[in-house]
Amino acid sequence: MDTANPPQNAATSVIRSSSHVKLEAGSSGTLPVCPFAMKEMKKEDIYEIHGRCPFHRKIHDAPPGPSMSMNEDVPIALVGRTHQTSEKAAKLLKDIGGGDRIRELCTRFYALAFEDKVLDSFMFLDDGAAAHGQRLADWIIQKMGGEGEPWTESGRLGQRQPSHHAAWTNSKRHPHLRGRHFELDDTRIWMRVMFWAVREVGLDQHKPFFKWYVRFIGHFISVYERSAPPYAPIEAEWAGSQANIDKYRADGNIMLDVLDTPPEYYQPRSSSSSSRSRSSSSSS
Repeated sequence: MDTANPPQNAATSVIRSSSHVKLEAGSSGTLPVCPFAMKEMKKEDIYEIHGRCPFHRKIHDAPPGPSMSMNEDVPIALVGRTHQTSEKAAKLLKDIGGGDRIRELCTRFYALAFEDKVLDSFMFLDDGAAAHGQRLADWIIQKMGGEGEPWTESGRLGQRQPSHHAAWTNSKRHPHLRGRHFELDDTRIWMRVMFWAVREVGLDQHKPFFKWYVRFIGHFISVYERSAPPYAPIEAEWAGSQANIDKYRADGNIMLDVLDTPPEYYQPRSSSSSSRSRSSSSSS
């Protein structure tokens, strides 16, 4: 096969030529991995893979087109500064296709985030994009309402602060950064990748959801950095430019235009220096 010019309609061929992974359903009709978790998967091919996802245990069908039933503006429901579930947000979740659409989105987000040099340095669990996506999605679904309390029922209620500490002190971070909390550049990068993932799975086409989601992320990003909320619509717009994404990839998956720390802090280090860092961290 000419790998430089793979067949236009063969998503499995595209995957095989770029990563040597053969994404085809087995005799049981089950795929070897979740297609949303594969960084090599192009957005135009993502719903063309037919087979049962082994993680989500379903076939990922393409979402409905932009002519959905809900077209009203959905505000963020707040009491003071505290977010509340609402009937409108629950209706919005149903209108986009339910919680599984959020799980697809979050899996795609982590597939992209693991490739980002800044975001990956915070990742302290290595159980894959689908598992990471499940945890984040369960939290979002519970905040929207209408599908129970999957986050609470997962047993992770109260784990936010311990998880943040583990990310801040992760041994993958450069010694000069290890222990530093999330800062504005980290949150802007996080939002750019998140809104990029929204567009990859087509949820930007549901205008009421996309507008609500930008507000939702803008509200909660303040947990990580107080000055970050006004940047949510800016980063949503950034993610809509293919030129921005092409430059980001050309720069080696690092967003130099917003980075406030030396980019060399995010370059791979030798195994010996990583071992020394882990040893020093564990003895402190």
